[in-house]
Amino acid sequence: AGEAEEEVAAAVGDPVPDRGRHHREEPGEGDRDRDAEVV
Repeated sequence: AGEAEEEVAAAVGDPVPDRGRHHREEPGEGDRDRDAEVV
């Protein structure tokens, strides 16, 4: 998965691959909050 992400970042031309990692963390937390709210 990590390799694929790096490849995607390179293809997209994202100069900050770390940003993708951080972005993935944020949605994860939000998703949990959403689930809690929905339930």
